[in-house]
Amino acid sequence: MLPSFIVAGIMKSGTTYLDNLIRRHPQILMPERSMDLSFFDNDEIWKNGISWYEKAFIPFEEMVGVVGQTSADCAFNPGSIERIKNTIPDVKLIFVIRHPIDRLYSHYWHQVSMGREIYSFENVIEYESSRVKKNYYNFKMYSYLARSKYASQFENVYRHFEKKNVMIIPFELLTTNEFNLLNLVFDFLGVDKIKNINEVKSETTKKNKASIPQNRLAIKIAYGLQKFGMVGASRNFLNRFRMEQKPPEMKLATRGKLEQLLKSDLIFYHEILDEYKLKLKDKSVY
Repeated sequence: MLPSFIVAGIMKSGTTYLDNLIRRHPQILMPERSMDLSFFDNDEIWKNGISWYEKAFIPFEEMVGVVGQTSADCAFNPGSIERIKNTIPDVKLIFVIRHPIDRLYSHYWHQVSMGREIYSFENVIEYESSRVKKNYYNFKMYSYLARSKYASQFENVYRHFEKKNVMIIPFELLTTNEFNLLNLVFDFLGVDKIKNINEVKSETTKKNKASIPQNRLAIKIAYGLQKFGMVGASRNFLNRFRMEQKPPEMKLATRGKLEQLLKSDLIFYHEILDEYKLKLKDKSVY
């Protein structure tokens, strides 16, 4: 058995939140989310083979429902979309996209909070292209700008999948109009629409909140521990210095530079946002 839908990204755009909502629908069946199941979007895990991947869905073989999975890097990781098409040609793909610059900035501070990043935001943007060429780990960890280049990523998605099999959700509407937007998702997946948001939402529904370490030296120590393979020790150490708060304001000059670098991607994002605003005005669609 293979899934009939994949929540396929984009990283740091609300994928975790959407995952936690839709998996509570009684007609949707999903294995527990784990980075170890990032089959299509991680080259190392892909080597395990299709038979290995299918084992994750064995528990659902005798159950009635729509089977899916979440893996948040499929649009970005090279070859992932082609792998999906070759393996599950009729699968439905769902992506959550966020304002390209906001997504990028959130991604950077997430890496800082995890002890994976010690350089300034301006430096990681300036040297991203040379940094990610070093190895696959760097490519996956430090592709901040590249992951926000939506226009080219979705050009590739549509090269392999018809638009009827692809749903792109604006993060802004997921947070401000989640009930109606979720019913569009459920309609897309072919399951019953909900009548009340509490059918899929509870006080324990997860949102990834910003939690930033307050000590730069602690971040450097945690970064060093990870370089020696001591990931658990690094995170436990850094937890002592984390505080739940928003990242500092981005410099205006930096934002201006990013607006130029991501010009086509900002246009793409706003086109999707406007499209869904129109859909949500038409109450007959949900």
